[in-house]
Amino acid sequence: MTWSRSTFPSSRIWAVEKDETLVQTLVELAQSFGLATVGEWVSDALSVELLKKAGVSYLQGDFFGAPEL
Repeated sequence: MTWSRSTFPSSRIWAVEKDETLVQTLVELAQSFGLATVGEWVSDALSVELLKKAGVSYLQGDFFGAPEL
C-alpha cells in the first residue's frame, strides 16, 4: 500500500488556534514521509489562515462552498 496524503479533519481539532502546535507537528510528520496534507471540514477564515500557516497542502470544507445535490 502506498500513501500519498494525510487528512486533518478540523472537526476533530476543536480550537485550531489552541491546537496550532499539534497541527504543525502533524503536518511536519506527514511531510517527513513525503505526504501531502488535507485539511477537511474547514468552515471559517481563521481555520484557513492557521492551516495555511501550518503548511497544510490542501483545504476543503463549507468555507469554500457547501455540497450541492
